Amino acid sequence: PDVLVAPVLSPGALSVKAYLPAGEWNGLWDGVAHGDAKRGLAVQLGAPIGQPAVLLRAGSNVERQLRAGLASVEKWKCV
Repeated sequence: PDVLVAPVLSPGALSVKAYLPAGEWNGLWDGVAHGDAKRGLAVQLGAPIGQPAVLLRAGSNVERQLRAGLASVEKWKCV
């Protein structure tokens, strides 16, 4: 319930339309906020090759753990 992945189904597409359940969602790659706390809505999300459209429920344990894990990976990329 805290992770939303919107797959790209059209060859060559760089974005995808997705329906977000009510709540606040943050983009995995850029941290940009999406959604509405009171109602679900459809949004267009960027999904370039290598960065699929993945949203995390704002403030969830999943978001905190995943961001911490990604920060750890980024730290080792520089070495």
